[in-house]
Amino acid sequence: MIKAAGGKGWIDEKQVAIEAINCCEKVGSKLYIDLLAKEIAECL
Repeated sequence: MIKAAGGKGWIDEKQVAIEAINCCEKVGSKLYIDLLAKEIAECL
């Protein structure tokens, strides 16, 4: 959903992805990190 909304220009895809990763990391989920690894690396 993040990529779809970002592709349509509705959201800042990078900012939302980073926020989602921060939230999920706090609860122990690694799913977003796996799915968005390439995009995360490009942001860093």
